[in-house]
Amino acid sequence: MIDTLLFDFSKVILFLKDPNYSGTLNGLYRESLSSGKPFSFWDYFELNSELVDYLKILKDKFSLYLFTSGTIQEAPELKKTVDELFTKIYSAEKMGYSKTDPEAYKFITSDLNRIPSEIAYIDDQWENIQTAQSFGIRGIQYHDNPQLFSELSQL
Repeated sequence: MIDTLLFDFSKVILFLKDPNYSGTLNGLYRESLSSGKPFSFWDYFELNSELVDYLKILKDKFSLYLFTSGTIQEAPELKKTVDELFTKIYSAEKMGYSKTDPEAYKFITSDLNRIPSEIAYIDDQWENIQTAQSFGIRGIQYHDNPQLFSELSQL
């Protein structure tokens, strides 16, 4: 039985406001910080508030964790929301594993003291989902909130 939800952050919980930007959220955030110019975080990024509200309800039923590529989730503008929702954050960058490396999922399941079949992983990238599934974790590819809510309600 699934009792743990592991979420990707970028393009699931946080989105770019500019649909034409082709880089990563972490990349844009780092560029903005290193430019030395003042910038407003919310001019560039948008929180998936509908999903955040839904996760606040799911917190009573599931343990919630993040598995993200970089460190944008550490932005001061996001800290309170992230800390309230997620028990722990796993950063591929800090762990030294790619999200397409099965060792990343082995590490996370061991750290959580869970067996893979107790975890569902939600990500927008199919390659990451496939890797999680190859390790025995239930994978859900994020397309939009209604689709995700429907799949999560079936767990």
